[in-house]
Amino acid sequence: IIENGVEGSSFDFVSPAGHTRLVLPLIGHHNVMNALAALAAASLWGVGADEAARVFPGLSPADKRGEVVRFDEGFSIINDSYNSSPIALRAMVEVLAATCGYQRRLVAAGEMLELGKSAPELHRECGRHAGALKKIDWIFAVRGVAADNAQREYYVPDLVTIYRRQGAVVETVTVANPDEIRGINSRAELAAVS
Repeated sequence: IIENGVEGSSFDFVSPAGHTRLVLPLIGHHNVMNALAALAAASLWGVGADEAARVFPGLSPADKRGEVVRFDEGFSIINDSYNSSPIALRAMVEVLAATCGYQRRLVAAGEMLELGKSAPELHRECGRHAGALKKIDWIFAVRGVAADNAQREYYVPDLVTIYRRQGAVVETVTVANPDEIRGINSRAELAAVS
């Protein structure tokens, strides 16, 4: 499996019919696993790698499920915002880290709901995972448990916590009002509001 970040993946499919290189525009290792499961099921009806090679390049993700939105200004957004989970967030952060050709990699992560009592630790684990990849420049953790980087025991509804990587050091900036970060164009401007 060769993962190409926001460009998708390619992989070798080996079956009794032979060996085929398949290209999948859907991002993330998990989508390759989904494609393999679909091929296994489709093989029961005689659908094989030749058909997959024709169909896979035209696939597109479901709304807000790994959508890559490209802008004329030269930046892209991975929109994986529909009912995220720790597994989904980790997968998208890994895709972002594997994506080449961009100056900066930013993660904006909102609170993942319905995680129960383990929510604070699961959010922290996602943050630690992103930091361990050493390729994410900024993490914007927005609202609730996502913004709870200091292991607070209270909920501040408008809190935004920003983690930024400066070489090997991760700094944290907490902004009480998200309106303060709108229109910020540089790290110096961000430092001025923190």
